[in-house]
Amino acid sequence: MRGRILRSFGADTLGQVLNVGIRLMLVPLFLSTWGAEAYGEWLILTAVAAWFALGDFGAQLYFINRLTAEWAAGRIDVFQKVLSTGLLLFIIFSGLLLGVALLAVSWLPIGPWLELKTVDHDLIKAILLLMALRFSVSLPFGLFLGIYRAIGIQATSVMYGNLILMIQFVASGLALLAGGGMVLLASLEVVPILLVSIAVIWDLRRRLPKEVRLFALANADRSILRTAISPSLHFLGLQLSMAIIIQGSVIVVAKTLGPVEVAIFSSMRIVANAMSRFMGLLAHAAWPEITRLASLGEDERLAKLFTIILNLAFFVGLCYLVLIVNFGQIVYLWWLNNSLPYDFWVMYLLGCQVVMTVLWTWGGNLLMATNRHEEYARWQFPVNLVALFLSYWGAVEFGLLGAVAGLFAGQLLPMLFIVYFLLKQKGWHQIAFSLVIASFSGLVLLPMTLNFWFASLGIALVLAYSYCWNKR
Repeated sequence: MRGRILRSFGADTLGQVLNVGIRLMLVPLFLSTWGAEAYGEWLILTAVAAWFALGDFGAQLYFINRLTAEWAAGRIDVFQKVLSTGLLLFIIFSGLLLGVALLAVSWLPIGPWLELKTVDHDLIKAILLLMALRFSVSLPFGLFLGIYRAIGIQATSVMYGNLILMIQFVASGLALLAGGGMVLLASLEVVPILLVSIAVIWDLRRRLPKEVRLFALANADRSILRTAISPSLHFLGLQLSMAIIIQGSVIVVAKTLGPVEVAIFSSMRIVANAMSRFMGLLAHAAWPEITRLASLGEDERLAKLFTIILNLAFFVGLCYLVLIVNFGQIVYLWWLNNSLPYDFWVMYLLGCQVVMTVLWTWGGNLLMATNRHEEYARWQFPVNLVALFLSYWGAVEFGLLGAVAGLFAGQLLPMLFIVYFLLKQKGWHQIAFSLVIASFSGLVLLPMTLNFWFASLGIALVLAYSYCWNKR
């Protein structure tokens, strides 16, 4: 188990390095080739297309979890039924997604509604259809990658994902250097997935026992489909809530401030979110251990593991925020070669938002890892809608800083309170207390990061508290 966790952590780390590195290297290429306005409109279109990712209706996570459980129990016949049911469902979803996308781009005035100036209707239609095709292909492909996780070799699936990233990066970089347009870039999002899919199907046929057939759709089972509905919809609710904040905020900035401000907002968010990827690695690596400790009723060890990761993420977040405050402008302007202006307070507030969001999302990860995420999903959706409304109001009244402040104010305090309440409701009082301490500390220490010496004192206090807690 330790070897599997370490291999998965290593593959995930490589993937995150690739993801961040690719973003950092491609953004200057986009700006130098297309200019800020065209790049901003590309970001707007990709944000619209990202909603297609909800086309699995949350079922992918459910089916992968179910495959993992059936394989661990040695029920190969049920494993085959779950696989066949999931694949049939995702093939149907893929067709529906393409149909809905075709109707949407044909009948809706997307360009005028988003006030796009550099791309015409035909270009918008081609880009969004290619993006829809990408997500349609990703539905069955994601299930195939989930088989690796189910049979205990998750690192292999992550490495296939890393291979797709590398192909997309090299192809997109060459296309931009050659002066390629948006349709070509959208096509390069689809082709690598198709190529790697062929390799994955060949590899799975070689690894799986002969009793398991990838395309045995006749083995689909209605009873499995019925049991998938409720948990899948709750996972969909969480995905939709995330899309509201990530893609919805881009559309809000586009509608209120324009494509250039979208480019500024997105590039600054890339820098601020680099720390959150570290938390993602920790959460992904610790997820199965959280599940195991909770199922065994080892609440004391669970609380210790939760608090160690919480404090570690909080410490790293504060350190990263100090770096943003002191060196953010230098790095940002050098990275983009002065193509976009730097806004200190926007970057600072985005960094603060990431630090505090890490705290309540880690509590939410605990709820999801133990299949107790129903109420968490129900609450997060309306909270994010309110946050998006406040972001819109803030953008209209105060510009980009107001948009970021609206997201920060509308989401932070409600989600901290909700996650704290849900953790207490589930009986995890010690964990809820740790979350309160970290949250209160964050609200006190974040303003201190504006001064290097105060920030050093705050970080020292976090280290001292973590040391005393672990000794206890």
